[in-house]
Amino acid sequence: MRRTHIVILTVMVAVGMVFFLTREGEDANDLEIETLARRQAQREAEAHARAIDEKTNLDALAEKGLGQAVPDYLVSHLDRSGNFWFVGKAGSDVGVEIPFEPGTLPAAKSTAAALHPNPGFLGADACRSCHEEKHTTFVQTAHYRTSRLAGATTISGPFEEGRNKMR
Repeated sequence: MRRTHIVILTVMVAVGMVFFLTREGEDANDLEIETLARRQAQREAEAHARAIDEKTNLDALAEKGLGQAVPDYLVSHLDRSGNFWFVGKAGSDVGVEIPFEPGTLPAAKSTAAALHPNPGFLGADACRSCHEEKHTTFVQTAHYRTSRLAGATTISGPFEEGRNKMR
């Protein structure tokens, strides 16, 4: 009987050792899998950050002809939500939020078929012949004056060096 107990005890110890050693190996494998998963997540986050930088680096986009560079006194970056990009003064919450990627223009989202081919923006003068009174008052508004193309005839102010300062 004693011999039976010793055999049973030996078998139980052996099974326990096998279980313990196997379990210890599983813990090491789990740790290795977690480490690999963390490294993969870090690589994906870095790739995502590089992709965002490529889309929002206005200086690089300007070199490609897709917009203009940001003046030195301004900064640009994606907002926290990643839905808008911000252009404004460094350290300020005041600026412009633009709801589409730099270097692109948003496409109209419509499922309706066009009635006529879209010629694009024609300008206010295209409406003058049918809407003379509205056109005459519109071209006097701040909206029209600030959104027209800038030039020597459309900007109220001197272009001579030293006289072109805001007061």
